[in-house]
Amino acid sequence: MAILVDVAPYSREYNTYRQKIGKEAQGNTELEIEYEKILKRVKQTRESVIRMQDRHSTAPVDEISGTVDEVLFSLP
Repeated sequence: MAILVDVAPYSREYNTYRQKIGKEAQGNTELEIEYEKILKRVKQTRESVIRMQDRHSTAPVDEISGTVDEVLFSLP
């Protein structure tokens, strides 16, 4: 589950394992502590993402202007 938190915290698999491990953690103090740490990491990850809606309405936008003198086309 810890790997899913880092790689895919929005995935169906993460949610499935979160539910399973949450049930198993009840009554097991050590597992509950680890489970809570993982949930905290997910929350921090989700909060750190800048959503496009938020970015458009809150973040400042830089404006640049100028002219293009030359455009070159090349293949990699």
